Amino acid sequence: MRLAYGHATRCDLGAAKSDWPLATLRDRIKLDKTSSSFPSASVVNYGFSLLTIKDMSLQSNAKVAIIRTERGLTISGTRITLYDVMDYLTAQYPPKFIRGLFNLTEEQINAALAYIKANAAEVEAEYQIVVKEAEELRQYYEQRNRDLIARLAKKPPLPGREAAWEKLQAQKAKHQAQFESQP
Repeated sequence: MRLAYGHATRCDLGAAKSDWPLATLRDRIKLDKTSSSFPSASVVNYGFSLLTIKDMSLQSNAKVAIIRTERGLTISGTRITLYDVMDYLTAQYPPKFIRGLFNLTEEQINAALAYIKANAAEVEAEYQIVVKEAEELRQYYEQRNRDLIARLAKKPPLPGREAAWEKLQAQKAKHQAQFESQP
């Protein structure tokens, strides 16, 4: 789905002040409601910056596609990459769950799944590169912040939070024991 823009009208607020209460600003903005049941766009000049409020009418006839961006293969109209979807597919989550997780339409999730199926070798190769780079970054930052994390772990709890601190430490120990007992 793509967002459509309404037509703009100019609103004069007079001498602008950045410390005006929001209600005062809202009262002084006049919206042009002649074109549809939704408020149209308004351009507001505060004197120090230009704020544009856009009409958020939805166009249902926009075609969903998989496009290549600087982030990689992406579902058009979103910032969701196919690699995000692949993370959940490889963990065997159902498409309906993935759709709800990323707030995708039925068309968007179907387009992503169809593209992954049609270009399985290419998508899988790129996905493996993304996973490898993500693991390298995780290891880099874990190593870089190891001393900081150790210092923070040694700090005593804040006054009045000793009971919560002890409960947290018990949970950490329990999770660590479960992790170590797994094969």
